[in-house]
Amino acid sequence: MTDPEVLVELDLLTKRWQAAKVEMITAEDELDAEVRMALEKGGPAPGRDLREKMMDYRNKEWEARCALDKFIADQFG
Repeated sequence: MTDPEVLVELDLLTKRWQAAKVEMITAEDELDAEVRMALEKGGPAPGRDLREKMMDYRNKEWEARCALDKFIADQFG
């Protein structure tokens, strides 16, 4: 039987990872929309700040996933 505190922590880490994943996907969608608009209208490429924002969200998602994976490995082998 798994300790309830372990399950609560697992749930929290899972939700944190899922939220980070949604933020990352949203940032990628924003970047894709900017690229499409630039291609259609012959405008400038997306700004560096938008690309950096997307990379920040990717890093945040990766860190959350690593924390979740480590917790699972530590608790469940």
